Order: sequence, then structure tokens, then C-alpha cells
Amino acid sequence: DACPRSILFAVLTQLVIPGRDGHAASGASATLSARVARFYAKKFREYLGRADADAEADFSAEDVMGSSWARDVAFVGQMLHAVGLDDLSEQAYAEVVLAHVASWIASEAAGCFSRECLPRMREYNRRVALGFLALLVDPARGDDMAQWRRRLDFFAYETLGALRTEEMFDIVVDYPDSAPALRDLRTCLEHTDAADSFVRSFRSQLRKRLLHLGADTPVILSQYVASVRALNALDPSGILAELVCPLVKEYVRARPDATRCIVQMVIYENDMLACKDGDGGGDNSDDADVDAGRDAATATADGDDRDDLEIVAAALKWEPVPVLAAQLFDTDKSCSRDMASTLIDVAGKQENFIKEYKMVLAERLLAMVQDDEDIDYETRILELLKIRFGADVLRDCEIMLKDMADSKRITTRVRTMLAQMNQQEDRDVTMAGGDSDSDAPRPSADSSASLASTPPLISMEDFSVVTLSEIFWPPLVEGAVHVLPSIDGMLERFGAQYKAMKAPRTLHWKPHLGVVELELEFFAVSDGDGADGVPQQVIWTKTFTVSVAQACIIMQFEKQKQWDGAELAEATGIDDGEGIGEKASVWVNSGVLRKTREADGRVTYTLVEDVDQQVEHPYAWIEPDLSVMSVEQQMEMNMKVYECYIMGMVTNLESLPLEKIHNMLKMFVLEPVYDKTVDELQTFLAKLVSDGKLFFDGLVYRKNKGK
Repeated sequence: DACPRSILFAVLTQLVIPGRDGHAASGASATLSARVARFYAKKFREYLGRADADAEADFSAEDVMGSSWARDVAFVGQMLHAVGLDDLSEQAYAEVVLAHVASWIASEAAGCFSRECLPRMREYNRRVALGFLALLVDPARGDDMAQWRRRLDFFAYETLGALRTEEMFDIVVDYPDSAPALRDLRTCLEHTDAADSFVRSFRSQLRKRLLHLGADTPVILSQYVASVRALNALDPSGILAELVCPLVKEYVRARPDATRCIVQMVIYENDMLACKDGDGGGDNSDDADVDAGRDAATATADGDDRDDLEIVAAALKWEPVPVLAAQLFDTDKSCSRDMASTLIDVAGKQENFIKEYKMVLAERLLAMVQDDEDIDYETRILELLKIRFGADVLRDCEIMLKDMADSKRITTRVRTMLAQMNQQEDRDVTMAGGDSDSDAPRPSADSSASLASTPPLISMEDFSVVTLSEIFWPPLVEGAVHVLPSIDGMLERFGAQYKAMKAPRTLHWKPHLGVVELELEFFAVSDGDGADGVPQQVIWTKTFTVSVAQACIIMQFEKQKQWDGAELAEATGIDDGEGIGEKASVWVNSGVLRKTREADGRVTYTLVEDVDQQVEHPYAWIEPDLSVMSVEQQMEMNMKVYECYIMGMVTNLESLPLEKIHNMLKMFVLEPVYDKTVDELQTFLAKLVSDGKLFFDGLVYRKNKGK
């Protein structure tokens, strides 16, 4: 059925005895096409078996398969050409060859991003595909082989480009290890008109696999950075990045923690500010090469002539901005800039980034426990930000760092003054013949307690103070807590010395914002590990860095081993309800306390005395409380001023839509000036609804009659 004689017979049948009607002629043509296709498929499979076995050999098809086999293939091609069936013959063997090339690309290139596939594919086409086609192409037409070579290359570009387009998300995840795959894709897009389909496909992949609620904001931002780098490697003009990346930017901006995550990534995690290209250690772009050339030029101007070749090489890499890119977008604000600028642009306005950085800086400074913790790193970050944004907008941050440095000097000076006073008191007592320690109260010891029964004496060396210029710091969290008498006495002594030094200035203490480095000692009994086999008492020590409120909670268990939630809140001065539960959660999660809810709804906290029974919960949060108000808390605090106006409106007018409330506030509220957006007002009204003060039916707001 698939041999030269059967094909010859089918050809003669179609030519000499044509069908009586059109249907018969069509059927005969289909039969001939099927036979020709089966013949070529069979011969090509035979050829592949030999050609793939001799992968390294560079022989013609006749050398590989023999002259008899080659004559059969050539005979069919020449015969079909002689009777004018070139199109039928070419369609048959083209389908066979191209189908195999597509299969080879799928098997060799799919999921393989660490090496380039195009060079191997071109070599395979030249050695295998063109070797078979040489038997079928008319040798009298010399341009046919060149045309087939271009046709195979274009088909390879098209097929590999479509494959890499479908895998673009995985390529971005593996970048920069997947740079060879991007080079292949770049070549494919340059030789095909597939840029539009690439943009549509990649945007669709981002929506399905990244832009959803299951992905954390840091993960989305990391993938966004990798996408920008990969797209810039794929298209240095920045057109593809500008077409794809706004989709991610719009989605991320809607997330409340986006700006904070951007600050953490740009400044503290990847240290992008320190890199000249802002890439956080990534691949250098063309702009980075130009910057390197400028640095080399500066070095040369200073008398160093060793970098001339580097200067020339960097200058030769410069390329002008493509005309299309300049027409589509502002190249100075495009995604092809350094990564730091790109991520800052995601945050929206520059003011948003600086405001969030100010809050993060305040939290980091207030979380410092030891006096010897260096703020040089924060100072370095601030200087880099000044270069980017200017010194005026970062003046508050500079004063915050100055406050920390001044606090260290003040604390050191007060410690010295108090030490001198103590020494003078000791000398006075000694001269009077007294004993300074004979009448000092001694705390009693209780060996049955699992925690150290007496709190360690807190010396001034372990006590430090941070003095803040409050108007330059972001709003701090308000709260109250009952500190230990020993700490309260230190606050009074420190405040008195500060007033003597800085008169008429005085300190207004906010002890709830303090941070404590606490060591808890637990007593346990060994299983007869002593020299005489007698059980011995062993002390286990655990270290925590917590807030003052959290420290006060655990220190109450030195008095008794079990506390009722309300009583514990009263003893520590913390608000009952969610306040005490939130503060005590650090000890519950670390296994030091056990929380129990009684049948009557009361909550009790019990000290876990046995160290072996202290089970730390997974992902236990043991960091101190945040000292700075979040953006939501600040917005709620600012909007609280307008609550009385809103309640008066809905009381007098009964029902009002959102836009009407917004316009009336702009018209009548002059002090403080109402400058909020509709979205901010809607968020505040939603909180009033959740608090039960307002009722919203989807169109208008009404006063809740029950309130």
C-alpha cells in the first residue's frame, strides 16, 4: 500500500481512468494523498532510526540508508513532480517532517531552561530534516533547499516561541538560571510576529497563578521583580515590561500591606539602594554598564589609565531608546529602570513610601534593647535615601536617628551621675559608722516555685531610656501598664537627673512602649545524675525579648501560679478583654502559660512548671508589641474627629448616601480641614456600621436606632 509501485498505480488510475463525477475524482485524489503520506511517513521513520543512531555523524541520507532506499524515495518525488502533483507531494512530506520537528522540540526543550535549544535545533534540522528533504526537492531548482532551510527555521522559531510563551511563568520563577531559555525566546520573537500573543498569554498566566488571594504580598512582589528582570532581558527596550507589569502593579496597590512589604524588600531584605543599578545584586542592565563606564571615566580622570578598555566597552554597549518605546510611554518612568525605582513606583506616590519607611524606622529604633546596638546601618540607609529623594523630605527620619544618638549620651551621663551619687552616699554612711547593707530588705526564697522566686535586682546598667522629639516621630500607640516598683523608682531618679541637666525640659514617660530582654529560670529535678546517684536540682533558662506589658504579665506569676484573666488585667493595668489576651498570647504560644476557658466563660492562665510540658506552638510569635500606630489606626484616629459631624447629619437628615456625606463634610468642616478621599470616608463609615452606630442598606446610611 505504501510503496512506489502502489503509488504509481494510484497515479495512473487517477490520470487515465478519472472518475465519472466530481465525488469519484475527489475520492481518488484523497486515496492518492493518503498513500503518498503513508509512504513518506514510513520512509522518514526508517531514516530517523538510522540518523538518530548516528547522531554525531554528518552523512547524507543516501550514505545513511543506502542507494536503493534513496532511489525509491527520489522516484516517488520525481514521478509526482512529472505528473504535476508537486503540491500534493510537498504537502505530504512537509507534514511528516514538520510534525517530527515539533515533536523533537517538545521533547528536548519543554521544561529545560538551563541551556539554549535553538543552536541544537538548527543543527538537527540541517543534519536530519534537510537530509531527507534533499531526496525530494528538485535539484534543478537550486533555491528550493535554501527556501526549505528558511522554512524550517521559521517553523522552529514559531514552535519554540509558542512553547516558551506557555512556560514563561516558570521561566520567571527560575530566573536568572533560566536566562538561556529567555535568549531563545528573544530570538523567536524577533523572527516571528508573536509579541502580542506573548503579552496576552503571560498576563493570563499571572492572573491565574499569581494574582489571587492565596499568594502573599511578599511573594507577589518577588515574582514581580523577577518578571521585570526577565522581561528586560527579553526586551531591553522595556516595551514588553511596560505592557505586562502594570497588571501586577494595579493588583498589589490594592493590598493594605503592599507599601510596608516594598519598604522591607527595597531597604532591608535585598538592599537594593546600595547597588548602582538598584537591582539588589541581580544581572546588570545596559544602564548599569553605562554607569560602570562613567565610574571608570572618573577613575581615569583621577589619573588611573588602566580602565580605558572598560570605558570603551561600556560606551559601545549603549543603545538609544527605541522610537516605539518613546511613543508608548515615558522612558524615564518605565519598568526598565532600576529595581528600587520600579518597586517604589508600585507603592504609588513617593510620599507613601517615605511615610511607611518612617514608620518602619521608628519600630526598628524603638525595638532596640541594648545600648551597644549600632545605628550606623540605619544611618547608611538614610544617606542612600537622601541621594534618591533629597534631604528635605527625610528631615524627620534624621531627627529620629539623632534622638537615638542623644539618648545614648544622656543615658550614659545620667548613669555616671547616679553612680557618683551612690558612691557619695556610701561614703557618708561609712563615715557615720553605719552599714549600708545591714538593714536592706532581703526577699524570701521559695524553692518550690518553678520560676525564680525573686526578681533579679535591676541595676541602672541594665536600664536605658530613649528620649523622643515627639512631633517628629510617627504617632505612637497609646496604652497603660503598671510597672514594677523598682522600675518606677528608676524612672523617677532618671527623670530628676534629666531635669537637672536639661532644665526646664521634663520627661513624660511612656513605659508601655518599652522593650525588655527577659530571662526566665525554671527549676527542674534531674533523674539521679549526681555523683551519688541522688537527684539534683537543674535550672533551665529561656530568654525572651518582649514589651513591658508582656513582661509585667509573666512576672505576676511569681506571686501565684494561676490567675484569672480579669484579675491579671487589673494587676498589670492592661485593659481587660482582648488586651490581656493579646499580650499574654506570647507566653501561651511559647508554652510558659496554659490558657483555659472555664464553663462560666472566665479565662484563666496557669504557669506550666514542668519544662518538659512546655510545648511551643508552631510559628509562635515572641516579638515585642509594635510601638507605632499602623496606617489603619492613624486613619481611624484622624477620622474620629469627624464622627460627631457624621452622626449629626444622619440624625437630622435621617438617611444620606456616601457622596452626600462627603460633600457636606467638605463644605461645613473647617477645623480641622476635611481632606479625606471618598474611599477613606467609606472605610470609616464601614467601621461605624460594624460598631453598630450606623445602618447601611447598600444605598444610604442611617443612624442605628438601637444606639
